[in-house]
Amino acid sequence: DKVTVVEKQSKVLQVKAKGNPDKMTYKWTKNGSPVTSFAKGPVLNLTSATQDDKGRYECTATNDVGSTSVSVDLDVQ
Repeated sequence: DKVTVVEKQSKVLQVKAKGNPDKMTYKWTKNGSPVTSFAKGPVLNLTSATQDDKGRYECTATNDVGSTSVSVDLDVQ
């Protein structure tokens, strides 16, 4: 998917994974590097977006059985 945000505006990306067992941990990366400063669980909260925020974001949800991932390309205009 591709998401566009206007520079200096905010954008919230939220994902949800279902599984059994239902306890999930979520990990966000941007262009392969960990994102921790504005990611909490299944939510990525970009405030006052800048050109530096452009890139491919991936969220991996993991439980005791396995994991799944989703990617989003973020464009800042």
